[in-house]
Amino acid sequence: MRKDTQQQLGWTDIGGIYSPAPTVLPDGRLLTALALQNRPSERKFLLTNGPGFFTTYNGLLISADKRYSNRWLATLTYSYSRTSGLRTTASATSTTGRDPNDYINLLGRIATADRPHIFGAQASYQVPKIEVMLSPTLQWQSGIPYAPQASVSLPQGRLLINIEPPGSYRTPSQHLLALQISKDLWRRNARQLRVKADLTNLLQNETYQNLITRNFYNANFGQPSSWIPPRMAVIGLQAEF
Repeated sequence: MRKDTQQQLGWTDIGGIYSPAPTVLPDGRLLTALALQNRPSERKFLLTNGPGFFTTYNGLLISADKRYSNRWLATLTYSYSRTSGLRTTASATSTTGRDPNDYINLLGRIATADRPHIFGAQASYQVPKIEVMLSPTLQWQSGIPYAPQASVSLPQGRLLINIEPPGSYRTPSQHLLALQISKDLWRRNARQLRVKADLTNLLQNETYQNLITRNFYNANFGQPSSWIPPRMAVIGLQAEF
């Protein structure tokens, strides 16, 4: 599969005047930022689908299905893909991209969208005699990419600027196992009463996707700020009528 998206929405400053501002980083690397030359009040932000913003997706998807028979069914899926481009979360409420420094080293893998490997397995089995349905689900997927940044002081303020394109660092991969157990207590035509239990994150995976900071020169660089929910069980009664 291939998908090309062009002229996506992005912010641009049509009032600000900028000039290169070479900055030496703590490890000796040189980063050329963009310093505002005129007054901040002269900046004018335009949200537009102008040229330069794009996303390209290339992927291979393989799927195998076992139809329901002998009390069980199963589905296996695997995808290998690459999602890259130049894109921000531009919207009327987001300010990312209003400063041109936001686009420095942004071209590359798309954060939150680029997961090179995704494997999924789903199955259902109806236990004889007791008529209980067991439905396990397994998902394994690559982590999301992110770019290391540096904090740079400029006339328009202190900004975090990418020092490498996204993709050089990733959050850990996820492997999540869930199980649903259900049984029909009563059924008459389209009406039925069912009890079920949903067990999530049975492997107690501690994967994270949110970071404390992406500032490469901060002691908390790449450290997690939140985790996926731990092992959990939810028991309920479902009625359909």
